[in-house]
Amino acid sequence: MSSSDASTENQGDNTPEVEMLRAKVREFQQIIDALPIYLFYKDDNNKIIDLNATAADSIGKATEEIRGRQTEEFFPEADAAKFLKDDREVIASGRPKLKINEQYETGEQGERRHIQTDKIPIRGPSGKLDRLVAIARDTTDEVRTRERAEYAERQLSMAMKAGKIGVWDLNLKTGVSQYSDTFHTMHGYELGELEPHFSAWNRICHPDDLPVASRYAEAHIRGESPLYVNEQRILQKDGSWRWVRAIGEVVERDEAGEAVRMLGVQVDIQEIREALERAENASRAKSEFLANMSHEIRTPMTAILGYSDLMAGDKDVAKNADELAQMAKSIQSNANHLLAVINDILDVSKIEAGYLNVDLIETNPLFLIEEVASLLRPRAKSKGIELNVRYDTGVPSVIITDPTRVKQILFNVIGNAIKFTEMGSVTLGFGYDQDSRELTLTVTDTGIGISSEQLGVLTAFEPFMQADASTSRKYGGTGLGLHISKSLARMLGGGIEIESDPGSGTTVRVRLRATMGHEAEIVEPGNSNLLLSHSR
Repeated sequence: MSSSDASTENQGDNTPEVEMLRAKVREFQQIIDALPIYLFYKDDNNKIIDLNATAADSIGKATEEIRGRQTEEFFPEADAAKFLKDDREVIASGRPKLKINEQYETGEQGERRHIQTDKIPIRGPSGKLDRLVAIARDTTDEVRTRERAEYAERQLSMAMKAGKIGVWDLNLKTGVSQYSDTFHTMHGYELGELEPHFSAWNRICHPDDLPVASRYAEAHIRGESPLYVNEQRILQKDGSWRWVRAIGEVVERDEAGEAVRMLGVQVDIQEIREALERAENASRAKSEFLANMSHEIRTPMTAILGYSDLMAGDKDVAKNADELAQMAKSIQSNANHLLAVINDILDVSKIEAGYLNVDLIETNPLFLIEEVASLLRPRAKSKGIELNVRYDTGVPSVIITDPTRVKQILFNVIGNAIKFTEMGSVTLGFGYDQDSRELTLTVTDTGIGISSEQLGVLTAFEPFMQADASTSRKYGGTGLGLHISKSLARMLGGGIEIESDPGSGTTVRVRLRATMGHEAEIVEPGNSNLLLSHSR
């Protein structure tokens, strides 16, 4: 570094030795100025005694403007105070302090720069440790690159967690494997629970899927496919299985061309497979529904048109009053069936569109129950079965509900019970809980019952879904009744539950929210054969 104290010049000494010394000093100064580091020579009071050109450039001023002035004149007060604190610690201890990570503000824009500084105490002219040399290197680009890398890593980690993606890295020679954090957590394992070896993969891959996975991996390793791609089930920590799609690639081969390292990812596709399965089931159900609906509509239409043609074109039939009456009755019956089918379709459309409403009014539940029973008893009687009503509790004289929708639910549920019962009985149970203000209607039959698998399909309460296709073919129906009933029950503040055993019958429990009317009282129905004379 140059010094403002050039005593030889003051004495006018121009001997060759002195000139050589001056040349060496200038050369040394040029070397110091050319160094791509910041070099400061300071005292213990924050004064910059000297500095190199690189350091002056970092401040944005000429060396002559900085030399001999205080640090706080060129740096923000907080930065200068921190520099002084570190300086005094170094000078006081007499030991260098290396790789100090510091920041400072520079330029008109107030840009924050990062430096890594080594501070070395030295003795001044007084012979005491009262000065130091600070050698700093600008690390701003390195810090920002590291920050960007860390940010990108956090983004990638978040994306992997959100996308349920795990990374695996396999050494094909040793079998040593590495599994990412997300690989562990997406399957419920704690970090480190999967041993760092290929044997872990063999252990958690489903035995039925492992041969195919191995075959595809070997084909890729031999160069027969650009990537290893396969779908397989992975054992979860809780003992369940989950579908993933594994994608891998050989990323390193030895000099002989043998595969050494394989890197890949696995993506959780369980929900995708479930969604596809639901879509396929829905598509299959709609196809079966359309076929069934064609039958449901075509059958009564054929009867209506056939009898209408006979009535209009056969003079002998037209003269027979009894035969005409029978034909008219058949036409009426088939027309009612056709109307019920059309109404079901319209109701489902309204429910899906959110246009179906309920009208809550004061209702006599006793009248409502007995009315539904009286209308459905002829249908049960025609099959040789009984339709009974059982009152498990007292009955409120008035409740607030939508009687039309309650009837619709009961017609659907009891109608199904009658349809699937060949012998025995169907029983409608009534119960009311005053504390919870909940009305429970239980329909129990002695019919064919439902298997657990079929019950799972029915309790999804999806439109167009029946227990199986053979059911619709044998017993008829649109497959819309339970979906409509479930939707109506929800609209009335309740729900539907189904219990069944094959061959032992089925119980459908309908729960509805129903407050008692003003000044209503609990009455005892007495028996299950009350007449319809009960007023509404």
